[in-house]
Amino acid sequence: MEALDAIRSEAEFTAAASRLIDEFRAVTPRLAVLSPARFTKPTDPRCPDNTGANARVASHSAALAKLCEERKVAFVELTDAFVN
Repeated sequence: MEALDAIRSEAEFTAAASRLIDEFRAVTPRLAVLSPARFTKPTDPRCPDNTGANARVASHSAALAKLCEERKVAFVELTDAFVN
Protein backbone atom coordinates (compact mmCIF):
# COMPACT_ATOMS: atom_id res chain seq x y z
CA MET A 1 0.00 0.00 0.00
CA GLU A 2 1.32 3.40 -0.96
CA ALA A 3 0.55 4.85 2.47
CA LEU A 4 3.37 2.72 3.89
CA ASP A 5 5.86 4.07 1.34
CA ALA A 6 7.23 7.15 3.07
CA ILE A 7 9.80 7.67 0.29
CA ARG A 8 7.37 8.57 -2.50
CA SER A 9 5.87 12.03 -2.36
CA GLU A 10 2.21 12.95 -2.48
CA ALA A 11 2.81 14.42 -5.94
CA GLU A 12 4.21 11.10 -7.16
CA PHE A 13 1.19 9.25 -5.76
CA THR A 14 -1.20 11.70 -7.42
CA ALA A 15 0.61 11.45 -10.77
CA ALA A 16 0.59 7.64 -10.66
CA ALA A 17 -3.09 7.55 -9.65
CA SER A 18 -3.93 9.99 -12.43
CA ARG A 19 -2.22 7.80 -15.03
CA LEU A 20 -3.99 4.70 -13.71
CA ILE A 21 -7.42 6.34 -13.83
CA ASP A 22 -6.75 7.54 -17.37
CA GLU A 23 -5.65 4.03 -18.43
CA PHE A 24 -8.83 2.50 -17.01
CA ARG A 25 -11.01 5.17 -18.62
CA ALA A 26 -9.46 4.35 -21.99
CA VAL A 27 -10.86 0.83 -21.61
CA THR A 28 -14.23 1.55 -20.04
CA PRO A 29 -16.38 4.55 -19.18
CA ARG A 30 -17.74 2.62 -16.19
CA LEU A 31 -15.30 3.25 -13.40
CA ALA A 32 -15.51 3.66 -9.65
CA VAL A 33 -12.56 4.41 -7.42
CA LEU A 34 -12.59 3.30 -3.80
CA SER A 35 -10.64 5.25 -1.23
CA PRO A 36 -8.17 3.46 1.02
CA ALA A 37 -9.38 2.57 4.51
CA ARG A 38 -7.56 3.73 7.61
CA PHE A 39 -5.32 1.31 9.46
CA THR A 40 -6.67 0.11 12.78
CA LYS A 41 -4.63 -0.97 15.77
CA PRO A 42 -4.19 -4.74 15.56
CA THR A 43 -5.32 -6.89 18.44
CA ASP A 44 -2.54 -9.40 17.82
CA PRO A 45 0.82 -8.06 19.04
CA ARG A 46 2.60 -9.99 16.28
CA CYS A 47 0.95 -7.76 13.65
CA PRO A 48 2.52 -4.40 12.84
CA ASP A 49 0.73 -1.28 14.02
CA ASN A 50 0.47 0.90 10.92
CA THR A 51 -1.87 3.48 12.41
CA GLY A 52 0.95 6.03 12.18
CA ALA A 53 0.41 6.02 8.41
CA ASN A 54 -3.23 7.15 8.68
CA ALA A 55 -2.36 10.77 7.85
CA ARG A 56 -0.96 9.54 4.52
CA VAL A 57 -4.08 7.41 3.99
CA ALA A 58 -6.26 10.49 4.44
CA SER A 59 -4.03 12.52 2.14
CA HIS A 60 -4.15 9.84 -0.57
CA SER A 61 -7.91 9.64 -0.21
CA ALA A 62 -8.25 13.40 -0.68
CA ALA A 63 -6.02 13.27 -3.76
CA LEU A 64 -8.11 10.46 -5.25
CA ALA A 65 -11.34 12.32 -4.54
CA LYS A 66 -10.02 15.41 -6.33
CA LEU A 67 -8.83 13.40 -9.35
CA CYS A 68 -12.19 11.66 -9.61
CA GLU A 69 -14.09 14.93 -9.37
CA GLU A 70 -11.94 16.44 -12.13
CA ARG A 71 -12.46 13.40 -14.38
CA LYS A 72 -16.15 12.84 -13.53
CA VAL A 73 -15.40 9.38 -12.12
CA ALA A 74 -17.40 7.85 -9.27
CA PHE A 75 -15.55 7.96 -5.95
CA VAL A 76 -16.50 5.94 -2.86
CA GLU A 77 -15.14 7.35 0.40
CA LEU A 78 -14.15 4.48 2.70
CA THR A 79 -11.40 6.14 4.74
CA ASP A 80 -13.36 5.99 7.98
CA ALA A 81 -15.84 3.27 7.04
CA PHE A 82 -14.23 0.51 9.09
CA VAL A 83 -13.20 2.46 12.18
CA ASN A 84 -14.90 1.24 15.33
